[in-house]
Amino acid sequence: MLSSAKIFTVVLPWDPAFDPGHSGADYEKFVATREEAHLKIRPGQQPMRFECRPLTHAQVSRFLAPAKSEDEQRLLAFMLSVVRVRNGTFRDRTTGDWAPARAAEAEPESLRLVDVLLKPDECDAKFDWATIQEVGAVTLTRAFFDSPWTEPPYALPPSSVAALRMYRMRLVAEAKRSAQEEINSHEAAQARGPTSSEAHGAPGAVTATD
Repeated sequence: MLSSAKIFTVVLPWDPAFDPGHSGADYEKFVATREEAHLKIRPGQQPMRFECRPLTHAQVSRFLAPAKSEDEQRLLAFMLSVVRVRNGTFRDRTTGDWAPARAAEAEPESLRLVDVLLKPDECDAKFDWATIQEVGAVTLTRAFFDSPWTEPPYALPPSSVAALRMYRMRLVAEAKRSAQEEINSHEAAQARGPTSSEAHGAPGAVTATD
């Protein structure tokens, strides 16, 4: 039986539920450790969380070692490890919690006997490439450096670097748009001039006498 204590959680650094402008957020520490505690969640929101199982040595040897590229290794690691997704917003426009069919259908005691949890069509329907590569990279690093004497050397795969860049560009654009809307609103109020009550004094207001 797969122990729940062994399940680990992966989040995406570009998840909109995180507030990168928060003074307590430290993305460098997050990238180095992949610990969600280094990110700050926006009020009233929850990030998409991937619950993953650690890969066995047999899985690494059978599936990952023969892979022809790092991209393929990360894809396979993703397909082998993801047991459930919480608070998901998926590529097929669905939301909520979701589990691969093989994981959902398997008895808890037999789940460890299922090597590939995600089917290719589930990957295509539910997840974009950057998400697959990011979660796969974390799982892969943990598989290769699972030792109490070493710190896993986490790194962002190229697709994650691109996704983060696009995310930051979107945040900058949103901030500029918000600032421009505030300027436009202020200019429009000035163009309208003072309201009638502002020009003649509010009803009942006490005015100075000569």
